Order: sequence, then structure tokens, then C-alpha cells
Amino acid sequence: VKSRGVLHVLTRLRHCGAETTMSPPTKLHDAVIVGGGIVGMATAVGLVRRGVRDVLVLERATGLRPVGASLAVFPNGLRAIEYLSPAAADRVRKTAVPIERMVLKGMDGTVVRETGPPKGAEGVTYLVWHMLQRYLAEELPDGVLRLGTSVESIDEGDEEGYATVTARCAGASGTNDGETTTMTTTTFRARVVIGADGIWSPVRTMLFGSGAAGPRCSGKVMYRAVLPAGSVKNPPPRGHNVTHQGDEEGKAFHHRETAEGILTVTSMARIDRGDDNAGAPAESGWDLAPEERKRRMMEEFADFPAEVQNVLDNIPPEAVHVDVIHDIDVLERWSKGRLVLIGDAAHAMSPSLGQGANQGLEDACVLVHSLVSHPSSPCLGAKVRKEEEARTIPYLLDQYWQGRIDRVKRVHAASRARSKQNNLSTKSRPIDMSSTELKEVLEEIQNWEAPIDVAL
Repeated sequence: VKSRGVLHVLTRLRHCGAETTMSPPTKLHDAVIVGGGIVGMATAVGLVRRGVRDVLVLERATGLRPVGASLAVFPNGLRAIEYLSPAAADRVRKTAVPIERMVLKGMDGTVVRETGPPKGAEGVTYLVWHMLQRYLAEELPDGVLRLGTSVESIDEGDEEGYATVTARCAGASGTNDGETTTMTTTTFRARVVIGADGIWSPVRTMLFGSGAAGPRCSGKVMYRAVLPAGSVKNPPPRGHNVTHQGDEEGKAFHHRETAEGILTVTSMARIDRGDDNAGAPAESGWDLAPEERKRRMMEEFADFPAEVQNVLDNIPPEAVHVDVIHDIDVLERWSKGRLVLIGDAAHAMSPSLGQGANQGLEDACVLVHSLVSHPSSPCLGAKVRKEEEARTIPYLLDQYWQGRIDRVKRVHAASRARSKQNNLSTKSRPIDMSSTELKEVLEEIQNWEAPIDVAL
């Protein structure tokens, strides 16, 4: 059996009903990206478009499924997508829905307040998360995305000084007894390893140990969903974000049309965790059956008005996400040797300002620019001595995060503060959407510009 020109099978053994194959290290890749979410995929597209020849994206999911809820694409995020993939940016413009009116309703369904977007948030559009992931995936050449691949370990340097990623890759093979799952353990060699594996990042732990910043509970649980707009009575008018809120602190139900014919729900409630640092990935709700996730969501909002009940009744159980919301403290360092973190893995923030994905996309731009703009960048095939490459790559990675960290810290702090305000809001004491503080932070967010590549 051969894979990518490398003799694939060294040993085989049976383990838990699956056939396990051990594989030797593969050829040298310019970049191996761990995580095939929006930020990882965008980074890969940006590198490939700029001539980086050998890029791999390792994603543990076995398929790209239509999961996730709404994604707020701010102008800074759209500029980032434009830099990384103009084709994907064009598709976002054609399918995303700009939010023009913010409508707050009380528990009796009457309108309490209706305004335009807050100053500084003009031009924000909503998109379904999985649509952007698909747009980016379709920009990648065949063979770049490796699904069903879970990273087990990362080594900072092999005998030649290159980083190595050891991963288990799921596959299937036919036998006389039917289909057998095949788990192949493969080692990938790379000039650069990019950890884009989210808030619960194993790569972060591998780089900086278990003492690195861990997720902190924000004191709320979110229930999110996607459903056909035509399945509900009187969906919000296009461009209207409708919120129902009563007098229970931090509890609200938001819904809006996010793409043509698609309604997304973002609802939240307070939780009392006691320990600010408690939390584990299992609390995301993915260990719950779909029917149980929907039951919890309906129970949480059982006293909300008929408009909300109609939406809840029509949500498919498998479309419900239940997530205890966490963030992490921004890491003081994002790289080590040839290894680097990006997006939520380095600075996951609360969704209260809608900047998690947008800041991750900014990261992707700056990292890609750093890796391809240096005249001696080995990622673009520059012929340099190994000693020089061993110095150049860490320097470029340091340059990336040192240029990002101050801005990210400011946005992160504002998001955390906003989250605390959201947790105290009620219908009679709503969030102040016109405060000078909010306007200033939104203007700073909006004013970001993508880097400009100079032809080498």
C-alpha cells in the first residue's frame, strides 16, 4: 500500500475492532495546520494562493457537516477573508445578510425598542458558520484537507531540525466480513506547524504544557440552532435581528435570517458555576443526544412568548447546539520554534462582541503575510542553509504574534467586560448600545486593514 509516494505499511495489528497501521514519516511539508475550522482553512487558502506548494490541514472530524450557527462577519473580518481568498469573500457578500434593524421585544411579544446597529457596527453581516467553512474548503486543491485525522503528539524537531506531527488517521477497508475501520498512525514532517484547533486546543497543551491558559467559564450557557426560515410562522423580516428578553438577568432569545431562507437562533441563559475556571469539553453538550439537547433548550425558554415557541417547535433536534461559554486569557507567547498558535487556540474570547472568528481571520492574514513576505522564506522555496532556516522560521512566527498581541488583548478585554454586562441585562435594564465605550471599541475593531503583500 502506498500513500503520497511513501511506503505506507510497516506493521499491522488489531485494536478494539479496528485495524491499525503504522506509517513512517512522510515527505517534508511547508506547513501542517492542525484544525479545519474557519481559521485553519482560511490560513491554508491564504498560503496556497501565495505559492506555498505543500500545505496540509489535519481535521479530526470525518466530514464537513452543516453544523454551527450564525457567524457575525464584521468589516475587519471581511477584509481578512478578501486578503486570504477573494473568491470566498465574493461568495460571502452574495449570501450574507446585513443587519439593519435591532428589535427588542418583551415577554408579551410587544416591541420595547427598535434601533439601527450601534455606532461602529454598521456593515456587520450574518452568515451561517458552515457556509464559510465550505467556501474556503472549495478553494483548496485536492489532497490538502485530511479528514478523520487526530493529532497525538508534536515534536519540536527531528534529527534534521524539522517539526513532526504524529496523528491517527481514520479510513475504511473492505473485508469478507464487511467494512473495517483502519486507523493509520502517520508522522508528518513540517517546516511550520500551525495550531488552529480552537479553545480546547491540544496543540496549546503540547506546546506550553497543562499550565498554559485554560478555558474560563463566562457564566452563561448558549443554545444555538439553524433551521429553514419557511418552517416558522412570521420569521423576522430580512435584515432584522429580533431579541426577546424578560426580567431574568442575562436570559435572551435572538433570531434572524442569516442567509437566503435560513434562520439562525442564538439564545442564552445565566448559569452559576461557582468556580470560574471549571469546565471541560464534554460540557459543550455534544455528549448529549440531539433530543436531549432540544428538550433542554425548550425547557429553558418554556415561558417565552408564542413567537419563540413556534421557532423552538420547528428546530430539528440535530441542529441544536448547547454550549457552556468559555474564554481563555490571552497567551503571553504564541509560538515556540517552528510551532505557532492562531485564533481561539491562542486567545479564545466570549462571543459578546462577535469578534472570535474575526480576530482569528486577522491572525491568519498576518501569519500568512509574515511567512510569505520574507525574501528568504523557506515556505516559498527559497534555497537557504538549514541553519539559516532554523533561525528564519522562528523569527517570522515571533514577528506574527508580536504584531498581533496588543490589539487582541484590547478586543479580548472589551469582550470579557461586555459579557459581564450581558449577564446582568434585562428587558427593563437592557445593554446600552449607544455608549461611548462601545462606540470606541467597535471603531477600533473596524479600522483594521489587511497587510499588503509586496512582490518578492
